[in-house]
This record gives sequence, C-alpha cells and structure tokens, in this order.
Amino acid sequence: MSKTIPAGSIIHPVLVCYRIANVCHTPSPSLANVCRAVKFYLLIFLQIIPGGMTGWSKAVFTVFMALDKRIKRHIWAKEHRFLVTQVPQLRAVCAKEIREEGLALSEETEQGIYFTGRIEDAYRAHLMLRSASRIWLCLESFKAGAREELFRRATALPWELLLNPRIPLDISARVRHSRLEHEGETAETLTAAIQRRFSEAGGNSPKEKGAGDESPGQRLRVIVENNRVELRVDLSGEHLHKRGYRLRQGAAPLRETLAAGIILWALEIRRKRHPEAAWPERIHDPFCGSGTIPIEAEMLRLGIGPGAGREFLFMQQPHFRAAAFGHLRKKAAQPSGQPPACRVGGSDSSREMLEIARQNCAAAGLEIGFDYADALGASLDRIFSNGTLIICNPPYGERLAEGGVLLFRRIFARIQETGCSGVIILPRALEAKLPHDGFTRKLSFTNGGIPVSAVYLD
Repeated sequence: MSKTIPAGSIIHPVLVCYRIANVCHTPSPSLANVCRAVKFYLLIFLQIIPGGMTGWSKAVFTVFMALDKRIKRHIWAKEHRFLVTQVPQLRAVCAKEIREEGLALSEETEQGIYFTGRIEDAYRAHLMLRSASRIWLCLESFKAGAREELFRRATALPWELLLNPRIPLDISARVRHSRLEHEGETAETLTAAIQRRFSEAGGNSPKEKGAGDESPGQRLRVIVENNRVELRVDLSGEHLHKRGYRLRQGAAPLRETLAAGIILWALEIRRKRHPEAAWPERIHDPFCGSGTIPIEAEMLRLGIGPGAGREFLFMQQPHFRAAAFGHLRKKAAQPSGQPPACRVGGSDSSREMLEIARQNCAAAGLEIGFDYADALGASLDRIFSNGTLIICNPPYGERLAEGGVLLFRRIFARIQETGCSGVIILPRALEAKLPHDGFTRKLSFTNGGIPVSAVYLD
C-alpha cells in the first residue's frame, strides 16, 4: 500500500480513530478485517503525525501485522480439505455440482464429499452448491491413542483464528475401533484443549452451548477411527436449505436443497435421453404450495447462486474477509450467461398458498408466473402438455380419498397420454398400489419424517 496521500486530501485524526473504533466494535468483527483496517489507518497516521510512528503506534502496528501474517499463513494461503454433506441419495448430484463449479473433488465417502482448495473456494461453494446440506473445514488429522495425546495435539492448533469467542461451542464426537473409547470424554478433552489455547493466547474462550440454547452455535465434530483423529469445524451455521427467501410456508414443505437436487437429477436424466434439448420447453409444478420447486428451478435456469441471499457462520469467524466474499456474493447474485429458453411456472388450488408463493418469489428477486388451477379437478388436463417437465410434491394421506391413490393414478395416466415427462414425489406406502410401467428412475428419502420416493416418468 502506498504511503503517499493525494494533494489536497484532508484526513482528520478524530475521523480516523472513529473509523477504527467502528470496525473493531461491530457486533461480530472479523480479526482479518480489523487487522487490515488498523494497518491501513496507522499507515495514514504516518502522513499526518510529525515524526512518524511513536512507541505506542509502532507496537500496535507490529501486533496487528503479526496477527495478519498468521491468518494468511494458517488460513488464506493454505490449501484446506473441506467436507460437503448432503442427503445420501443426492450424493452423485452434489458431486457433479462440485465438479462443474471447478472445485477439486478428492473423495466420495459415506460421510459426504471431500474437496480441496483455499478458504475462498469454501465461500464459493456456500454460494453456488444447490444440493449441499452443510460444509465443514477439516483440520489436519493426527494419531492419538490417549486423551493426553489428543489434548496436546489439539492445543497446538490455532483455534483463535478459527473460532469466534462470542458464539457458544457445540462439540460432539464419534469414536470407532480406537483406544479413545468414550465419546463424551473425547468431546470434553477437545473443549479443554480449546479453552487452554485461548487462555494462552490471552483471550476468553467460547462457552459451551447450553441445553436450552436453540441457536446453531459453532459446531465442531471429533471423528476418531482406528486411533486417527479428524477435527471438523462447521462453516455454514444454519442448514443450507435455509436460502433466506422462504418467508412463509405450507404444510409438509419440501426442503430447498431437496427440491434443487431433484430438479438437477431430473434434468440429468432428460439430458441423457435428449442431448439435443437438455432443458424442456417448460417446467411446471401443479401443486406448487409455497413455490419452492419453481423458485429453485428458476434460480438454476438463470445461474443464480442459491446462497447469495443469506448469511453464513464463517462470516463471524476470525479469518473472514468481507471484501473477497462480497465480490463472490455479488457475482453469485447475478444471472450468468444466456439462460435456457424454458418457462418456469407453478399453480395451486389454494389462493392463500399462491399468495405465499408470490411473496417468496419476490423475496428471491425472481419473476415467476403462479396461477390458480384446480389440479384435483378438470383443470389438471390443461396443465400437462408435450414438452413440459412436471415436477411436483402432491398432497397425500388422510386429506385425500384412499390416501391419494386416485390422484397419483390420474397424474401417471396424464403423463403417459400427453407425452410429457415428470418427477412425482409420493409416499413409499403407495408405490405398490400404483402402476410401475412408467417408472424409469427412482430416489428414496424422507420428507418431514415420512418415507417418500421421487419417481421419474415419461
């Protein structure tokens, strides 16, 4: 940074002091941002205070320079390993997303998908991955066959650069085939190591999350298998299905990450069968409810990042750099390239739910047509047409005759008659009562605690 100030510039010392205080006393300041602000304004002081740095200013400058260098060395300039968790049935979908985003996928496991990169890549993953549930920063693994060894190795880690001392800790452990047998004691050992590290650094350590505390807290996971320890630090905070646009919802809503994953899954099937037209002419949800499926489909069509409108836990962690993230967020919030010529829409027989869908759509910054249509009645026929991809989560259970069997049979019949294709989410209990002729692919998962399947028909 240049130490010269353009001619005619007037910088009042009180204004500079106020700016530093303003940065340092925000509700959740990042150490990285504070360091950069202090360095910048101390350099400005060099231009306005005769004689250059005094003893106190030189000491402050030295401290913050050293801290900034530590953040760069341990966090920003270093390659890290990240774990992306998701619904297991959508792992292949999420892995494809990671590759297409240009992230270095390294391994797929039962725990999730690992990729390597810098912390900025984790920022981008949070903004752009649609089917991911949570993203963890994995610290260097090490061998530990006793609590003392775990304590010693964990105390050596730079927790003061990773954790916000103002946010409670939520630590849990999983132990398999190791000398460290007790999961509770393992979690307690990590807690003690973090407290020791903060104490040695001269600061207050984060408190443990209380039993009645409903806030997400800072999640840490200790995985011990065959005496090898892996420590994971949560970067996401609230579950990634919380995009920020769903202001209201109806009964048994589909999670946004599930909806996006199912849309990606359906489009991939269609792409393999119709390589000349990967996107259909139209995507429609005739039981749109609060609008989740059309909103996720339209964001995908436009290339808008699903995380561009929400906050993440890493934004409150010491290593966070607002300028770098702000650039990525701005890019993620804008449509990318020329979107496919596909009309996305939704309809419902409840005017109240249509109003909720429109409000959620506006909160997402999108324009989607939501129309009134009684999909349980005669208007179901005009919704289905050749070139349309139907994706829906129809009502089922006690609200409908025979638990919804008649409705699902009619939907299946219309898809086969009109030549359109569709993904229908239905309870697994109904599968045996429905024709299987059109079932070509199926995903099974739970939604709201109910075992369901997403079946692809064409």
